[in-house]
Amino acid sequence: MNLKLLSGVAAISLICAACSEPATHEETATPTPEPVLATPVTPGPDVTADLETFVAKCDSDFANLKSKIEAIEAFKGPYTVESVMVPLNELDVEISNAYYWPYITTATQPDEAYRDAAMACVQKFIPLFNDLGLSQKIYHQVKEIDLTGADVVTTFMVEETIKSYESSGVDKDDETRAQIKALNEEIFRLSQLFDKNIRDDVRYVEVEDVARLSGLPEDYIANHQPDENGIIRISTSYPDMFPVFSYADDDQLRYDMRMANGNRGYPVNENVLRDLLGKRKELAQILGYQTFAHLAMEDRMIGTPERADSFIKDINALVRGTAELERDRLLERYRQIDPTAEMVMPWQRGYISEKLRAELYAYDSQQVRQYFQFDNVKAGIFQLTQDLFGVEIRDWDTPVWDPLVSAHEMVENGQVIGRFYLDLHPRAGKDQHATHYTLRSGVKGVQTPMSVLVTNFPGGDGTPGLMEHAQVETFLHEFGHLIHNMFSGTQTWAYVTGMSMERDFVEAPSQMLEEWVWDYETLKTFAVNTDDEVLPRALFDKMLAARNYNRATSVAGQTYLAAESLAFHTSDPETIDFDALSTELWETYSVYPSVPGTHGWASFGHLAGYSSNYYTYQWSLAIAADMFTRFEAEGLRNKQTAMDYRTKVLGSAGSRPADDMLEDFLGRPFSVEAYAEDLKEAAQSAQ
Repeated sequence: MNLKLLSGVAAISLICAACSEPATHEETATPTPEPVLATPVTPGPDVTADLETFVAKCDSDFANLKSKIEAIEAFKGPYTVESVMVPLNELDVEISNAYYWPYITTATQPDEAYRDAAMACVQKFIPLFNDLGLSQKIYHQVKEIDLTGADVVTTFMVEETIKSYESSGVDKDDETRAQIKALNEEIFRLSQLFDKNIRDDVRYVEVEDVARLSGLPEDYIANHQPDENGIIRISTSYPDMFPVFSYADDDQLRYDMRMANGNRGYPVNENVLRDLLGKRKELAQILGYQTFAHLAMEDRMIGTPERADSFIKDINALVRGTAELERDRLLERYRQIDPTAEMVMPWQRGYISEKLRAELYAYDSQQVRQYFQFDNVKAGIFQLTQDLFGVEIRDWDTPVWDPLVSAHEMVENGQVIGRFYLDLHPRAGKDQHATHYTLRSGVKGVQTPMSVLVTNFPGGDGTPGLMEHAQVETFLHEFGHLIHNMFSGTQTWAYVTGMSMERDFVEAPSQMLEEWVWDYETLKTFAVNTDDEVLPRALFDKMLAARNYNRATSVAGQTYLAAESLAFHTSDPETIDFDALSTELWETYSVYPSVPGTHGWASFGHLAGYSSNYYTYQWSLAIAADMFTRFEAEGLRNKQTAMDYRTKVLGSAGSRPADDMLEDFLGRPFSVEAYAEDLKEAAQSAQ
């Protein structure tokens, strides 16, 4: 039984190592043929169902699952792989298919009442899932299975299922299991509420004079004209907010935007977070763990909070000196604007950084934007996927939940191997983050994979939708998660199919794929301006030269967030002062002053989904850097390398430990040295 789903991990949210492509022998490589799975093509959910039909479907699915669980629990043996695990496998597929769409609907449905109904549906399933995850009857059935003669993957799957049951507290007495069940349900409810409070709290900065938009791109200003009352409203949605930090000449406007964004979710999330941390601590103690972080990291590659803490500190130590140098350079540049300045504040950093980068590298990010039109970027990412992995992406004629949503199929040798929806432009009520959601995990012989990609990129409004290069990178990153889901539906058992490996591995494939938007041969296929002029090589070279600009500062900021998520889950929830601890950690890990009056932890959505484990992003970067060494040596377009990566890493799904799949792909054990060397090289280039 897939207890990873039962723990509330229903979607993976998903938010680089430097290189240039070497000369290769890639055209002579002969790829190993990848057999196409004879798997039924998965139909999509009823995305156009009215509210009454949606609720009725939820109720029907719930009753059906409850009945099937009761039937499985009543089974009296004999207990074999076929008699126990096959019915559980079928149940696992039905559970995910019933649950994932309502979960995704909470973040994508335009209608608020519909979103609320989806939230109620999701919460309706949680007690049922917890009952299943704590079922002693099913646990004993699984434990009684004789694995003599079973294949390696089946053995691994059954053994991991037993471990998951035992770590969930299935062997506790009735009273204790009832406590665990209640805590799991409350933890899920609070996590959902924490996210909802962030999603719903879109704030605005009002501007009365268009002159205050000086410095911002022309297309941005054209899209932010005064309303009938002469007011320009700028929201905290990403396409609105980030250009302000990078380009707005008006320091007060940048400050106001920082204050608005820095207080999203506050104060409503303070008590929610305190309660969430308290319930997590209580659960961990009942299960015999020192802290919730110890529980959350037990089945991760990193293993323990102590190792995570050491990793976070080691990465920070690698970049801190360079980050301080980067800060001092920005201050020197800022004094050309304000000779009395004693420091650069966080709302000033992006603006000064843009100016200094342009001067150091003759690089203008606004000029680069002209070459990244949304439709071209989307087509380019599709083409890259087709070229690397020998698949075809075509339109899928199916209903969608909003006119700007598109639907597509991934085809190999004429057979559909996966389907996905792209919901890529902002609208009211929609999740503000860039996220990949698994809608179906592919199961060999049962169903094809299905994904939903949710972002908030410009475009879709009749404009070219000019994107920052960083947004192009984000697009490819999230599409990497989608590719991962498409290619990981290769296993017979639902427990080990899809993106079900250790959670601190799951960002690595997407982070590695980011390298391709730093490859000129890739970019020139879609980086074209409105005059059909291709991104000039000279401009790309400037981009590449500036790639590591202020990178140390960025990594230091990520170590701060990792340290915060860990510290929040190892401190006493009753006495923790979120502001004080957050400020202390900021001053330890960041090189910039904190901003009084902000409460960034209240909108740190990863505290719900990733709990203590935000270190995952840096850890996965280390894995990504190591995996990329093979592409770097053999060629970014080497089809044999790409196929090995697809089959040995993505296709392995959760059928074996991540360390094993990495060693299979690399020909040696995984090491963090490639990432460490990458950071050192970036530091040297900044000197």
